[in-house]
Amino acid sequence: MKWLVGMIVICAVMIALLIGIRPAGQDHPLKQVILSTPDAPQVTADAAPHTTPESPVAQRKPIAVAHKHTPEKLVFEEPAIANVKIADVVIATLPESRFRQELQKLTPLARRRAASTLQRIQPSQFELDELHAQSDGAIYYECHFDGAAAQLSMAAAVDTPGTGAAAVSVANPPVYHSNSGSSNVLFLDFNGGEVTGTAWNSDSYPTYYCRPYDRDGDETTFSDSEQSEIREIFARVAEDYAPFDVDVTTEEPVSFTRTTGHAMITPETDSLGVDLPHRFSGGIAYVDVFGDNNYVTTYSPAWVKVSGVKATAEAASHELGHNLGLGHDGDDRHGYYTGHGTGDEGWAPIMGAGYYKNIVQWSKGEYPNANNSQDDLAILASELSYFTDDHGNTADGSATVLNTGSNPAATGVIEQGDDVDVFQITTGQVIDVTVTVDPDGPNLNPQVEILDSSGTILVSDAPLGDLTANVLHLPVAPDTFYIRVDGVGALDLTSGFSDYASLGNYSITLMLSDDAAMETSVASTTITEGTTSSVVGVRFTDPLSRNLSVSVSLRGDSDLSLTTSSSLPFTTSNWNSYQYVTVRAAEDDDGYDGDATLTFRSAVSDDRTVALTEGDNDYAITMSASTGGTVTSSFGFSPGGGAVAITATPAAGYSFSGWTVTGSNATIDDLTAPDTTLTATGDDAVTATFTVIPDDDDDGGCGGCRTSDGNPSAIGMILLLGLVLACRNALHGKRQSSVNHVAWFDDVV
Repeated sequence: MKWLVGMIVICAVMIALLIGIRPAGQDHPLKQVILSTPDAPQVTADAAPHTTPESPVAQRKPIAVAHKHTPEKLVFEEPAIANVKIADVVIATLPESRFRQELQKLTPLARRRAASTLQRIQPSQFELDELHAQSDGAIYYECHFDGAAAQLSMAAAVDTPGTGAAAVSVANPPVYHSNSGSSNVLFLDFNGGEVTGTAWNSDSYPTYYCRPYDRDGDETTFSDSEQSEIREIFARVAEDYAPFDVDVTTEEPVSFTRTTGHAMITPETDSLGVDLPHRFSGGIAYVDVFGDNNYVTTYSPAWVKVSGVKATAEAASHELGHNLGLGHDGDDRHGYYTGHGTGDEGWAPIMGAGYYKNIVQWSKGEYPNANNSQDDLAILASELSYFTDDHGNTADGSATVLNTGSNPAATGVIEQGDDVDVFQITTGQVIDVTVTVDPDGPNLNPQVEILDSSGTILVSDAPLGDLTANVLHLPVAPDTFYIRVDGVGALDLTSGFSDYASLGNYSITLMLSDDAAMETSVASTTITEGTTSSVVGVRFTDPLSRNLSVSVSLRGDSDLSLTTSSSLPFTTSNWNSYQYVTVRAAEDDDGYDGDATLTFRSAVSDDRTVALTEGDNDYAITMSASTGGTVTSSFGFSPGGGAVAITATPAAGYSFSGWTVTGSNATIDDLTAPDTTLTATGDDAVTATFTVIPDDDDDGGCGGCRTSDGNPSAIGMILLLGLVLACRNALHGKRQSSVNHVAWFDDVV
């Protein structure tokens, strides 16, 4: 009996350990789990011993990156949800899914951490396929952007190599900083490198050898055009994070700290051909890990797939947003909101899919049917803090005094919704005031007001959506006046945006008034796809008193692009000579004409615009077949002048007779061949004709009774023998089976 009692006691102890029995009245507070080097690990009862997290993408050949970093203690912070039961309630509210099952398998501490993250990012049911849980409770997004990124084909986005600055080695990419000296850094990594020892890695792939940003097939240098693209990607991301105290940079930090974000912008595979973690997505990143002590060593980098310039920049801001604690912005039907509105006023959220809209901003779910009310600005400010207000807000002694001899006279940042910047200028001359934002992905829609010394508004300008510049011509020149800059919205929330995230950089220039009208060489023009045009020009109709530049911008169909400089220089001597720009229409196969607007802008004239049309040269070919077969082709629309493959396939008992073209707009290489090519010069119809194979084998309808050389086949011989036996039986009155007939015939033989 003693052994039985002993076994019972042992079982009771084991059960107590499993269900967590503790003395009455004693709580079980969760302690921090601290892993230090060289200190020994400290692990609490609820926390599993720390091991290197398994790669969440190990089955898909994941990745990880390790750069130089300062050794420091790795700390798992106390999760916001302090009770595992509450965490389990949060997890239980999720629909049954692969992600929910991953969460339920976690340790109590890991479940609490995961549930805390879920409460913060507020995921919708449409995002569950993209969410993944790490063994320590960390969560990452695998972003597919509802196919939006895939639609921006890399081939279509490749720019023609430039002829300006010389190429540079990938080891020395162009260096840019948005806010040097900030302790918060977002590093845009364009030259690749080794990624090792992170949560992205696995035993099978302990190191990934990431390739550099490449658009021309040469991975050893950055060409002139690639350098230009890097600058634009940087400018777009820097503008998104301009309201905050953070340095967006392309220069690798000397050391990586827990407040150093890292976006690895690289192709889908590494230099050994191994799939990277973002192989099947536009980007992939852990959520709410910025500032964690193991951010650099475990959860970095965020991965961004190389695509078009705008797409790459949008993905970089988006994935770094995940690191900083942001979830997706979708609607009641989709995990990503692709935006609303058209043209200059088209708007989308950064944490949605902003690839096709002019204005892409942070959001708090104000748009129709938003599924996430997460306040992006508040969360980002909690991680980064706002940029220090750089100019006074009132027309008094706090206003910044401008010098009319400087160009620009001032630069500034609208950091928060209630921020306005006020400048003072004293002059006795008529002044033109121009407020400009960066044309590469501006977030700020600036309203500019000119006030006199009493605070009366003399003139105001707030363009709708077209954020590139505000030009104000003062009708009078008071001795002292004030310039007030504010960020405003446009239209309404169904077709535009509020002033919530109308924030960012601007510059002010002051010029002596020099009004002069401009005119364009054409009011509109059509450019056939696949060709270029250099017939769009602009000039002044009035003499200029000083040299200046006219800026050129193009907005509209993405197939139309400006291939020459976006700035045209004019002088006091060439003011009445046309300066031309070149516009390219890319080849496509969509069968539609695209349109865009070319805008010329100067500081001394109203804007001039030219309507552009992409002249589509794709032709619709209607394919059909007569009875007895089918047709297939390699196109829906035929590219103008291009050849496409067509195939006619006869059904059983039919043969292909030939092709028939209804009109004169299609030419078939061989009208008698079932597999041939077609070239179109316009819309047309093509028919494949099939005929029944005739019964001309002279065997009484017995298909297969003769061989190809006319001799009786095996089947024919058997039928012949049967006929002879039937005749013999008829003559002798016998009824013998077919087997006996054959046997009898064989006997005779």
